[in-house]
This record gives sequence, structure tokens and C-alpha cells, in this order.
Amino acid sequence: LDLSATEGSPIAPKSEQRFTALWELGAPDDSGIGHSYGKPVIARLNDGTSYVIAGNGYNSQRGEAALYLIRIADGQVVSLGTGSGSPTDPNGMSTPALIDSDFDGVVDRAYAGDAMGQLWKFDLSSVRAQDWGVAGAKPLFSAGPTHPILLAPEVALHPAGAIIVYLATGHAGITHAGVENSQQLIVAVSDAILPLAAGRELVLLPETRLEAAGIERQVRQVKQLDDAALSAMSLWQLHLPAGLLPVAPLRMRGGRLWVSLHNLALRTNTQLALDYLQGGAPAGPSFDLNNDNKIDAGDSVAANEAGLLPVGVELGAGLWSEPAIRPLAAGPDMHWRQHWSVNFVEASGAEPVTEPVAKLLPVVVVAGGRNFQPGRRSWIDITAD
Repeated sequence: LDLSATEGSPIAPKSEQRFTALWELGAPDDSGIGHSYGKPVIARLNDGTSYVIAGNGYNSQRGEAALYLIRIADGQVVSLGTGSGSPTDPNGMSTPALIDSDFDGVVDRAYAGDAMGQLWKFDLSSVRAQDWGVAGAKPLFSAGPTHPILLAPEVALHPAGAIIVYLATGHAGITHAGVENSQQLIVAVSDAILPLAAGRELVLLPETRLEAAGIERQVRQVKQLDDAALSAMSLWQLHLPAGLLPVAPLRMRGGRLWVSLHNLALRTNTQLALDYLQGGAPAGPSFDLNNDNKIDAGDSVAANEAGLLPVGVELGAGLWSEPAIRPLAAGPDMHWRQHWSVNFVEASGAEPVTEPVAKLLPVVVVAGGRNFQPGRRSWIDITAD
């Protein structure tokens, strides 16, 4: 929509104004567009133009997974096909993650998963749109068709300089054949010229009751599998219990990968905080286990005989929102989740915030090096009414 051009009087009430549509794109216009559940991203690319960037969606007439770049000014489409999928064996691209790798304010590459469990890297570094396309002419990683990648990846920078792409397979909100009762994955994929050390294969254990001084919580821990034979590109991968599915995009903050999970059969929820390099328990506590509105030494309680801290907590029944993360002036960040009208607050190393959680938007505010993110990716301006 062109918000600067309206039909009718510009001084009329907002309810009577009608914004002018610049363009509209759908399946009747393009056989490559399917059912889209993702969120489009707006970014400037190296040809000096701003685009709306999105996956083409699922079950399109053409059936191929593709990344769509739509020029904002006139609606012209640059379709970056992968060659994966057909009308008889349809595939589809999910929401991408965009990266500005050289910190010049322009996106240089994109990562996106598809319904067949493949992670694709797109090279957008050229100043000519005709040179954009799939990097390496093949998927960066494949989890297999029973592990569809339906959420946007998350991205971080490894201390050795490699880019780590995190992906979750399955989705509690999107029906996909065979997924609801199967074991899905959380995977850290290394996008490096030289592969890093052999990865760790982990499994998320059933919930257990943690009882200590002032603490009674249902928590989860991970176990490393022996004789793992991971792809050379996998830094680590975590097997989830059958039926426990991602319900929101992965979030990277404070050296932790935050994962929101939902059990469709039991209608229960789990929040994980995984070490971003190892996939297991972080060195310090991640949850307010003793409910004192602080995350500190009082929450450093081992969840198993090995002395490891919990990687997850059970949040109870219902359908919880994705985390909202707010950076603080000092100390670790604060994390919120909202369960309908019931507030859930975790204060990380700082005094509790008195503002009701129900008034906070479920967004992630990106700030500082704590994100381990190489360059600007996307942004949103939030203003008060």
C-alpha cells in the first residue's frame, strides 16, 4: 500500500480513508505462489533497490520451492528457484533469514528452509539481480522430507568466524503429513569454508521434577548420543520427543538459543534455552526456578547427576506466545511470554520490571553484540499511540 496516497479527502477520518494499492501478487498472477504462512521481510539489496522478500509458500501449481524478491516500487518479481519440487511432488519455501555480512546496510545473503527439509543459501551479493541465486547449486543442509523446515532460520556468528544457521523442523501450527507424531529436530548448521569439528548429537529427555530449596519445577535436560554420525556441516543437532513441535521462530540471545515447543496431544508447552555452540546446558542459569523474579545463583540447581543445569522448563497447558525479549542497560536480557491473560515474567540479573507484561508486544528487540549476529538483518520501528 502507498500510505502517502489516499482516496477521498486527506482530512477525512481515518476510517473513511482508503489507501492506494501499489501492487498485489497471488496465485492467479504467478503459478509459483502457494499457501504462505510466513512473514515477508523488507530489505535493500545490492542493486540499490528495496524488495519484499518471502518464500513462495506451499502447494503451488508449479510445485517448486523458490525465494521471491518483489520490488517494492513496481511489484516486479525476481524468482530464485531451487529446482526442488514439481506439480506431482510439490515443495515450497518458508520464511527466509537475511544477512548483511559486510555491515554496509545491504543484505548479501539469505537462508531459508523448505517443506522437504532442505536448507538453502541464496547469494545476493551481486549488484546485478540476474546474478542472484542458490549458492553452490544445492542445499546447504538436508534433514529429509519427514522433517520439513517451516519456520524462519536463526543466524549467529561462531567465534571461529563461521556463520551458524539454526533451524527447527516441524511446526505445531501447520499440518504436515507424518510430522505430528514423529521426532523433529533442532539443528545448528555451519556455513563455513572449512567444516568445524565433528558435531554433537543430542536427545531431549522427558520432563523430570526438580526439587531443591525453594524450587519445585518440571524441567528438561539433554543427553549426548554416542557414536554420532552427523553431517560435516552439523555443529550439533537435538532430537525432540515425538509430538513436541516448535511453535515459534528460534531466537538467539545471550549465547543461548531460545526454543518454544508445544505438545499437540497434551496441549502443554516447553521453553528451552540451549548453549548456542554445544546445544546442551549453558554455563549459567537461564530460568527463574525459585520464582523470585531474578535469574541468579539461586537458580543454579543441577538437573541431573552430572551437575548440568536444566535446558528447559515446562510452562503448563494452553497455547503460549513466543518469547518477547527486551535488552536491559546492565546485566542479561529479560524474557517474557504471555499465556492468554496470565503473565509470565523472568528477570535476568536485574530488578523486576513493574510494567504489566500484557502490554508488551511479542517482538524481539535487537541490540548490541550479545546477539552474535553478523550485521543488520531487519528492523521494525515501534512507537506509542
